[in-house]
Amino acid sequence: MRVLPRPYPDELLYSVIARTAYHYGYWSPTQLLLPLFGNRAVIAVPDLPSNLAALTERTFDAWGLSAEDIAARHTLLGYYTYFQGQKVRQAVLASMCERGGFNQVRLGVCAGSALSPKRFRLCLQCYEEDRARYGEAYWHRSHQLPGVLVCDGHGVVLQETNVAFRPAGRHEYVAAPQDLAHAHLHALAGTLQRSEFAQRIAMRSALLLQLAPRSTDALPDYTGALASRGFTRKKGSADRLRETVRRCCGVDLAEASFRTEKGRDPLQWLEEVLRRPRRAMHPYRHVFMEVFLEECGEIEQDPLEDDRPVGRRWGLCRDPSLRHEAALMARQGFTTHAIAQALDVDWKTAKRLVDPTEAHAGGVTRVESADREAWTRLANEHPGLGKKRLRQMQPALYARLYRHDPAWLREFRAGGPAASQSRPRVDWPARDARLCGLVREQARAIREQVPLRRVSRRHILGCLDATALVAHRADKLPRTMEVLGEVCESVEAFQVRRLARVLAEHADAAAITSSKAFWEARIDPSRLADGGCALLAIARARVELSRIQGDTNDGD
Repeated sequence: MRVLPRPYPDELLYSVIARTAYHYGYWSPTQLLLPLFGNRAVIAVPDLPSNLAALTERTFDAWGLSAEDIAARHTLLGYYTYFQGQKVRQAVLASMCERGGFNQVRLGVCAGSALSPKRFRLCLQCYEEDRARYGEAYWHRSHQLPGVLVCDGHGVVLQETNVAFRPAGRHEYVAAPQDLAHAHLHALAGTLQRSEFAQRIAMRSALLLQLAPRSTDALPDYTGALASRGFTRKKGSADRLRETVRRCCGVDLAEASFRTEKGRDPLQWLEEVLRRPRRAMHPYRHVFMEVFLEECGEIEQDPLEDDRPVGRRWGLCRDPSLRHEAALMARQGFTTHAIAQALDVDWKTAKRLVDPTEAHAGGVTRVESADREAWTRLANEHPGLGKKRLRQMQPALYARLYRHDPAWLREFRAGGPAASQSRPRVDWPARDARLCGLVREQARAIREQVPLRRVSRRHILGCLDATALVAHRADKLPRTMEVLGEVCESVEAFQVRRLARVLAEHADAAAITSSKAFWEARIDPSRLADGGCALLAIARARVELSRIQGDTNDGD
């Protein structure tokens, strides 16, 4: 397609396709998908659409944009992948270029606590500027970001329209309303207490759409920045952090931008940022934390807490410098508790620093030696078991070795090899031959069904409960794949079969009008390029040929 509306700045690809349908007057949701994607089953996804490679092949002459350019400029890919690194972005981009799906689940969009838009949003000032500049309005990317309540350019509260963000019609593209009288606008929030904080969040969120992803795959860690502002993992620190965040951003912003459950604080997730990150976090949380840390500023630490130890320190009894200091203090007559107070360690650690055990000299203690002998004896008594089964038999012994002697436990090998159990191998040629016959029988049964049903690959494999098998083992089922290509029929072939059945039911097939044939076959000829003339001609020829063959057989 060479004549297409050009994408506007910060416009969603969903909006471009919706404007195309509006300009050309396509009344069917799937009518535009075939010339754009070459496939009528493409689902309308506003944030992370797929099939971009097929779209680029048909729109490059008009737009001059590659699939990567479309994803970067006209989808929310940059926002959702900025904090997850280059590797995740490339994987999601590859899925969007092909017929991939479940990208929202992969990126944690569904599991995040930020409120995702249920309906499309717009800014009234941006709406008027777009109408004056381009002659029409469109859906902006920056207005559809989760948790964002205000426009990043004007700072006014966004208005929610009556157009569903996830349309009920899976293939339906709805353009921005050109008449606000029929849009049924509803403000996302009232007068915000800290509107400047909300606008900074909107500006930072919109900036992520244009930035390249982070160069490192490490998850962002806010523990150091929070500790410098007086928020640590101590008891009560999470409550103080939530109260500070409420004062900084406003209670109305927190309640309007985060998903709230009955009886639960919408800022409950702040407890996670006080610990080292173990899993990816929603991008809106990252943006919220960055803006909060800039707004909060650093808090001077209490001078009474400067000399207090921060957390527990492990393995100090093996530190040579501490052992030397502890030995000097012990010769001078200091008690164990005095040494512990002077070195800022626990009294048990001070006792280990003073005690000249073999472990501190680099050898093996008597306890470790006894544990090694017990583990070796256990392995010799059960030569056919591995470490996992031995661990289940003696969990306490395994725990001591794992904590105090991990290198020896890692290098330990049991005396006898574990008995290997042979698994029955799958006879793929036999399975291929059996499934090949089942596919033929099922295709024959579908053709005999009344009312008529299209013989499609999905329907055949679904009836045989073999969809997953063929999807994952297609390379080992060559005959089955070949038979599927033979017996499955296209949409046009199915339409011809329906027309032929309608014509065969009438005594004089030539006398039946084309409109009546299409009506009884439940086919809309206006959706066909030539009005269905070619399909009807093929159906009439097929019916005539079958009748000639029947008369010949009767004469014989």
